[in-house]
Amino acid sequence: MRHASTRFNWAMAVLSTVLVGGFYLDLWAHAHGRTDNTFFTPWHAVLYSMLAAVGTAARRGGAACPPAMGSPSPALRSLR
Repeated sequence: MRHASTRFNWAMAVLSTVLVGGFYLDLWAHAHGRTDNTFFTPWHAVLYSMLAAVGTAARRGGAACPPAMGSPSPALRSLR
């Protein structure tokens, strides 16, 4: 098994932090009535773009995940 580099670990930490921030931002927008009935809102853009960035980074660094974990995300399992 290949170990993750320090650069990869920091990239995942930063991307994951921004993803959680996007999640809270989206929750705030829904709780304060800042959303309409469409999917395309600025808050969803932050949330889902960070979700895609974390998924892409995890896929590229997937060899660093322990074999018992399988794919970094069930949604990415079909890409292997």
